[in-house]
Amino acid sequence: MNIIAKIEGHGALDIDFSAKKAKLRILEGERLFEGILVGRPFDQTYWITPRICGVCPIVHALASVKAVERAFRAQVSSQTIHLRSLLFCSQMIQSHILHLVFLSLPDYLGLDRGTEIKDQHPRYFSFALNIKKAADFIAETIGGRAVHPTTITAGGFFRLPKISQIKAIKSQLMQILNDAEGVLNLALSLDYPQLKNPCEYLSACPYDENEYPIYNYQKILSNRGFGLKIENYQTEIKEKVVSNSTAKFARRKGSGFMVGALARMALFSDRFSPLIKKYLEKIDIEEMKFNPFYNNLAQPFEILHYTEQGILLCDKILRDGLDERPTVGFKIKSGRGVGVMEAPRGTLYHDYTFDAKGNVLKANIITPTVQNLTHIEEDGNALLLTCDRSKNECIDLIKMLIRAYDPCITCSVH
Repeated sequence: MNIIAKIEGHGALDIDFSAKKAKLRILEGERLFEGILVGRPFDQTYWITPRICGVCPIVHALASVKAVERAFRAQVSSQTIHLRSLLFCSQMIQSHILHLVFLSLPDYLGLDRGTEIKDQHPRYFSFALNIKKAADFIAETIGGRAVHPTTITAGGFFRLPKISQIKAIKSQLMQILNDAEGVLNLALSLDYPQLKNPCEYLSACPYDENEYPIYNYQKILSNRGFGLKIENYQTEIKEKVVSNSTAKFARRKGSGFMVGALARMALFSDRFSPLIKKYLEKIDIEEMKFNPFYNNLAQPFEILHYTEQGILLCDKILRDGLDERPTVGFKIKSGRGVGVMEAPRGTLYHDYTFDAKGNVLKANIITPTVQNLTHIEEDGNALLLTCDRSKNECIDLIKMLIRAYDPCITCSVH
């Protein structure tokens, strides 16, 4: 058993070199959040579920509140959508920069741990620190705090930011544009291991055909021409209990698939801004596809994208002004709602069924890492078949592959 370092949570790797098989073991205990929700009122769901993860609590809160609003047919204002989208941008930037610089980058710089970057590559450390500080500022200003937001509620927000605070957010984002470009240039300069293992990419698809994933979605889209209504996700995405893991492994039609930054970029890179498309000219997008190591390159593309989007959202809010009414009314009734968000690691589903009093009868949550686990193993097996290095080097390479997926083990055992 080989413990996997530099990932969120605790996992291990079992390798049978004679059979060329790798098994990913999830070592954390089940946390049973879905069971915790049953019997509780709707307005506790988006307070409890962010505790699933300290790295991506904002998207859990957003997916949860969207599920509640869909169940009760609550139509939120465009202002709420803009503010939640801005909060979402902060989440993507926060998570990506943490993973890229402190968990994955040491693999490419020959370092043992992320903390060594501060002394050996202070410029890269400065990029990361500036970007993380700005993202935290947005989360604190709109969400109430950097971890586990307190302002989100069904129908809108408990509290709205001030115009002066939106101006401050825009200023922060403008200041980190160069840092975001610096991180992208760094990622473009790295030498990524070669692996070609064709797979299916899935992502939530926005209503606007020109929009990169951010908040409102019409369906789940595949690179294989497959489209699925969000409410019908369980007809195609099947979770399976496996003996070597406390997390379920998801499959579609018996095979693994990939979600996350690389999947989104493979499906929607034509929707990037002119600035980002200039960087796209430096790479072969077709070469990136089906090589999961390039997830480490897709993430900085998204850091720059969501920095730009955050600035545009600030401009919209400043142009329209802020309505002092933070929420809209709705009627509590029995029903089912599915809230979907594109989390940093991929598509996140929160699915709730309520009784007439608004209490949870049933809850189902499928996290991105659960969806990626099967394909992580499939990629590990593909790598073993082609790896002509020593056993220890092959083990290190597979661990590097797993880190590239940016798995969140805590989310996977929710």
